[in-house]
Amino acid sequence: MHALDRATHAIEEHRAVSLPERSGPPELRRLARSFARMAGSVEDALEQQRGFVAEASHQLRNPLAAIRLRIDGLPPSEETRAVDGDLDRLEHIVDRMLVLANASHRATAAASGEAPTSMTQQLDLTDRANAAEVVAAAHAPDGLRIRAIAGERVPVLGAFGDLVEITEILLENAAKYAGGAPTVTVSLRDEAGSTVLEVGDDGTGLETDDLAQAGNRFWRSDRHRGLPGTGLGLAIVRQLALAHDGEMRVLRSAAGGLLVRVEVVPQ
Repeated sequence: MHALDRATHAIEEHRAVSLPERSGPPELRRLARSFARMAGSVEDALEQQRGFVAEASHQLRNPLAAIRLRIDGLPPSEETRAVDGDLDRLEHIVDRMLVLANASHRATAAASGEAPTSMTQQLDLTDRANAAEVVAAAHAPDGLRIRAIAGERVPVLGAFGDLVEITEILLENAAKYAGGAPTVTVSLRDEAGSTVLEVGDDGTGLETDDLAQAGNRFWRSDRHRGLPGTGLGLAIVRQLALAHDGEMRVLRSAAGGLLVRVEVVPQ
């Protein structure tokens, strides 16, 4: 019964399910068999869902490219410019969905203890880095004021590329949603064997109730619904953190804006 209880928590936390040899009364053995079948069905359903998102995103790229070619061949007008803007947003959403599907696949593989596959293997060989190096490797939005706390170089082996992508997403979010001309502070440090990246700003931040929802797929706060965006950025950050046995937390910064804390475990 204790083993089944642990397995239930493993499913809830998207970790690998491990059941011992079935033993005990016939009723418990039947329950264990049923539980194993259920766990397999849940994992199959999740894998099919992830596969569908990735495949659908790939399939959408071709018709979007065809529509783009047709629009580009038409005489410029207010209507074609509007359609062109809509295509930009659609292509951005499709790209973000592909990134999210890959990050989710890697997070699930990490939780199950699987070795990296050709799809998930990262090719960054950087051993150590500091915040300034991560920011320098990221494509920061133009005009954003960034304060990188250089500090010491900490272990990032196998995680450097993901830390750069996470930083890009968080800098882009700050540029879009923090309001005005925010100053963004980026720090990178070692905490008991884990590498912690923090990106905070002095912008408008989020309401307390919104902090708990930030990171859900396609979620956007009411104040940001009129701004460009997909609602997938923080969801991708969370999955990339999980792919390294880590976590993401969204907090209020000391300056009153938003602070995103990402913890990863270097390979």
